[in-house]
Order: sequence, then C-alpha cells, then structure tokens
Amino acid sequence: MTATAAGRLALPQVTLVCVDTQQPALALAAMQRCRAQVDFGDAVLFTDRAAAITLPAAIRREAVQIDSVPAYSQFMLRGLLPHIHTSHLLVVQWDG
Repeated sequence: MTATAAGRLALPQVTLVCVDTQQPALALAAMQRCRAQVDFGDAVLFTDRAAAITLPAAIRREAVQIDSVPAYSQFMLRGLLPHIHTSHLLVVQWDG
C-alpha cells in the first residue's frame, strides 16, 4: 500500500463496488465516504435507479436489476466479476 501526495491511501488495483437498486443515493454516500479516504483504481455503482442521482465522474454506473436477496447473491457470485478491471475489489453497503 502506498500513500498519495495528499496522504491518502492509494489502492490502484482495487475497485470500490456497491450494488443497490433500492437506495442508490445512500449507496453513493457510502462510496463517497470511502473515496474521501482512499484513492481506488475504479469505482462502480450497480443500480437500476441512478437516473435519480448525479454520479461524480470518478464513479461509473452499471445497470443491473435485482429484485430479491437470491438475485443479489447470484449477481455477486456470477455477474459481478465481468465488470471489474482490477485485481481486487471492495464491496461496500450503505447499511453495513
């Protein structure tokens, strides 16, 4: 791990991930709190409701429709990795 000139933790091989189709504004807030401390290589919010919020340029949106806990689990196990372009990922949740 290294630090940036501003003293923040630099994790260029880590993608910050949040999957939320119910409360994307809260998901974005959780991601922004993480990004305030760490420079990630990438950041992705998976949601189908991002039209209601404005994403900063540093966070990309991937459309996903999840309507149940089993669908969430299936996406996390089988659907997430094709969207990740770094060697590692960190999943955050606004209520975790």
